[in-house]
Amino acid sequence: MDKKGISDLVSVVLIVLITITAVAFIANLIIPFVSNNLKTSSECVNVRGYFSFDDSQGYDCYDSSGLYGFSIKGGSSNVPDSGANISVIGFAAVLSKPDGSTSTLRVINGNLSSGAVGGVRMLNSSIANIYIPGNNEVQTYVYNAGATMYTQMDIYPIIASGKICDKSATATFLQCTGVTSLTP
Repeated sequence: MDKKGISDLVSVVLIVLITITAVAFIANLIIPFVSNNLKTSSECVNVRGYFSFDDSQGYDCYDSSGLYGFSIKGGSSNVPDSGANISVIGFAAVLSKPDGSTSTLRVINGNLSSGAVGGVRMLNSSIANIYIPGNNEVQTYVYNAGATMYTQMDIYPIIASGKICDKSATATFLQCTGVTSLTP
């Protein structure tokens, strides 16, 4: 019997072509995936630690009417070139209740402030726009919680893409004392 099969050279060429095709197909899937994930994962690197709470003015507190004050300093010293080329457009504030549940506020630069329940305003100004602190600036805000009690707040920068970055700082609320007033 005379049997004919694929020669060794042809089989090697077919295996090489199949391998090259498989590698090209996988590369077309993996390279864009990795590239996109690297870009989004590095967006927040320059804003790590951008905000800090500044309790030197005595406003990180709450009063009996359900108003919560907090002073935030922008451009923390551990951020390279604080304020430069950083597109921080606001912050997310996560308020913790005594039972461990949370509420989240999104405070965006230029948004209208509100003194209503659930609203945030600048200290001593119930109608002004919200301003986010720049490099080494401090802004004081008042949140109207109504009857809800909170014990602490975590703050997260929000960058121009809308992404909420890692936590910058935590503050614990105490009852306001002395001359500290959160009313407009």
